[in-house]
Order: sequence, then structure tokens, then C-alpha cells
Amino acid sequence: MSLLEVRGLTRHYGGVRAVHRLSFDLAAGEVCALIGPNGAGKSTCFALLSGLERPDAGRVRFAGTDITGLPPQRILRLGLARTFQIPAVFSSLDALDNVRAALLARAGLDFALLPRRLRPLADEARALLARVGLEELADRPAATLAYGDRKRLELAMALAHRPRLLLLDEPTAGLALGERFALVDELLAIVRAHRLAVLFTEHDMDVVFRIADRVMVMDHGELIAIGTPAEIRAHPRVRAVYLRGGALDDAETSP
Repeated sequence: MSLLEVRGLTRHYGGVRAVHRLSFDLAAGEVCALIGPNGAGKSTCFALLSGLERPDAGRVRFAGTDITGLPPQRILRLGLARTFQIPAVFSSLDALDNVRAALLARAGLDFALLPRRLRPLADEARALLARVGLEELADRPAATLAYGDRKRLELAMALAHRPRLLLLDEPTAGLALGERFALVDELLAIVRAHRLAVLFTEHDMDVVFRIADRVMVMDHGELIAIGTPAEIRAHPRVRAVYLRGGALDDAETSP
């Protein structure tokens, strides 16, 4: 059985077909890229899957449960977590307390309890920071962290919910080339160790071809191709509509 089943997912804004009859499956442990030009519908797809928006039509099943239209917190507690292109962290808190707050949320406890819950959560929070390479920055306010470190912090917060599926929105956006591949390699190690499924959006084709088991391509709200990186590289419609040929040819396919 697929971990994620999407059938006929549709969201229109007036005459704009942001997502139209989108259908796909995602298996446990699979790393899948969702790519396409700006305005293709990727962000709307993520919003629908994570509960930030309700679809006009279609169904979403996650781990055998119909999650269509459920609120984000319910979906998160079922094991579907996401990150954002601009890291969603608490700037006024240090890195450790950001992760503690996520651990409280996983337990269904109020954020106001954070000061009284420091000791029981400390070890788990530090272990999560260590997993993403931030243990030495645990006491640094999130507002003072470098952009790439805020990305890592948001990932640690997502992992605090013990997800089975991660939705990653542009995980390497804004990072220098060396930082991109360092973050990607760390992410892959975490994903493989815990057999997490990942669905991610990304504009950097080197990153896509480096880590994706499968690639899905959207254009004008519709899915136009699904396949391995090699199949997508050779797909004539993808080359014509999105990647203009050269962007594909220049991208690396091996780690």
C-alpha cells in the first residue's frame, strides 16, 4: 500500500487552475521531487497536502487515513510534516527552545508550558540538533543563525514530530553551492536512516538529480510527467515546457 495516495486533487482560484486533477502515489522511504516553472502549482499542492488549504475536489489518503481537508495540526500529528522555503522558526527563541517547542506540540501541550518543561525535553532536543549538525549552536537565538542553519533548525523541528513523510519546500533555496550539497547529504543520511518518505520542490536540477528516486513535473496546475531522473531528462514535453533542454543537459545525475 502506498504511504501517500493523491487522487484528482483540484484547487481553482476563479479562472486560474492552480492544481487540476492531480493524482500520484508515494511509497514509504521514497524520495520524490516535484518540479515545474513558477506558477506550475507546486506550492498549492503542498498547501493542500499539509492542510493549509482545502481542495475543491479530489481526495488525499495518508497511511490509510483520509486526510482531505483536515486541519494542519491533525495532519502533522498523523506523521506528515513540512518545511517552508523561508524557514518557519521562532526568531526570539534559541535553537534548543525552538526544538523543545516542536516537541511540546507533538505531545499536544501548550507552548506556554515551555519554561516548565525544559529538563525533560533537553536530551531529545539536543539529539535532534546534533542530527542536523547544530548541537554547538543550541544556545544561539534563531534570529542570529545563518540562513543555512535556520534551514537545519526547521528540519530538526520537523523531525521532532517523528514524521513518516516530509514535505520540503525548496530546501536549498538561498544557499551557496557548497552549503546546498552539504545540507542535501545530511538530509539523505537522515532519510535513509529512518526510512522517511520525502516529497520536495526544488529549482536546482543538480540537487533534484542527485537525490530523487522519482521526479514529477507540473505545468499550469497539471502533472505532465512522472519518471526517474533519466526519464525526465529525456522527456520531450518536459524539455520543451520547463527545462529548455540545456538546463537538463548541464545537471549532474550522480552524487
